[in-house]
Amino acid sequence: MPIEDIIGRDDKADSLWKEAERSSLLMNDIRRFGKTSVLRLMENRAPIGWYCVRTTVEAARSTSVLVEKTFLDMQQHAGLVTKIGYLINSFVDKTDPKIGFQGLQLTLKSDFQANAWKVFQTVLKNLNEHLKEDDMKLLIIWDEFPAAIRAIAKKEGPDSAEDVLALFRSLREDDNSDRIRWLLAGSVGFHHVLRYVGGHGAEINDLQRVEIGTLSKEWAAWMLKCLLVGIQITWKDSQIAEMSKVSGGIPYILMMIAKHVEINNCPLPDSAEQAQDLLLSAASDPSLKDNWTPLLERITDYYAEEFRDIARVVLDAVASNKMTKQELTDIISKELVPVPDINDMKKTLDLLIADHYLKYDRFTDSYSWKHEPLCAIWKGLNRINE
Repeated sequence: MPIEDIIGRDDKADSLWKEAERSSLLMNDIRRFGKTSVLRLMENRAPIGWYCVRTTVEAARSTSVLVEKTFLDMQQHAGLVTKIGYLINSFVDKTDPKIGFQGLQLTLKSDFQANAWKVFQTVLKNLNEHLKEDDMKLLIIWDEFPAAIRAIAKKEGPDSAEDVLALFRSLREDDNSDRIRWLLAGSVGFHHVLRYVGGHGAEINDLQRVEIGTLSKEWAAWMLKCLLVGIQITWKDSQIAEMSKVSGGIPYILMMIAKHVEINNCPLPDSAEQAQDLLLSAASDPSLKDNWTPLLERITDYYAEEFRDIARVVLDAVASNKMTKQELTDIISKELVPVPDINDMKKTLDLLIADHYLKYDRFTDSYSWKHEPLCAIWKGLNRINE
């Protein structure tokens, strides 16, 4: 998507830059909520006095690849290449003429492969000195960083992945990197990754947690109008209002509704009930079904076996009404045999909150779905996406 087509996220990008002035950031949201679009906007809207380097690290399968990808994106940044290019270039293996310093890949020397993190620290220390001299700061964005850590754990072992997290924490705290901020983003929650590598949370508790959230009512309506113009569908303002409301301001849901209307030549809704039917019809559209999966996939993919059935019972129950912890405990005890351990119940509720399924109201001691459209899909389609 061209950067100029990203709608309703300028204020969020600007607010994240203000947060970055104070600390490094951790962003975790459900897939397809527009996280990468916000990160691209941040890169495009870097304030005066800042450099921004955005690297997608999901494909990194080792510590050295993680560092290589970051080096490559640094070198492609006009404001940084003259400051550290010579230093990075000294680690490049020149024996392969097809791949070089300005190429699409880096082949780094064998001594770097064995000491990637140490080299990374050296480069950043030198870069930090340049930033001080120029009165500049640098924001490094690692998109899908939790997935990279999990991949490193699979290839190099959990201890290696845990070492990366610990070394990265010490790097952020080093006085020699005071001009550098980080934004670690991912659609996989760090709580899953930490459990996988044996971490306890101290590795990331210095990071300020941020969310991108949903579009405002006005921007959701604007986005929907743009989508309908693109497929040559006319509308009434009342129809836009109903579809925008039922989407909950989730950009991906707006896109899927418009796609469903286009494919099936559906009439636009004239009431709240018709808008809800359109949402569920789009979610059950055989040609779009796989596209919805990332919105509700975490239980199957990331929950330990002892938590999965508990989570599904909880989400079914809360889809009908708000529930207190005691009410949910009673329902779980009736639905599941053998009755789960009370601590497993509590851990499951905590996971469902961390994964943005549920929200908790401490004043009423009640749990409810965080996003109404996802609740409607879960309830109305009997969990077709799980």
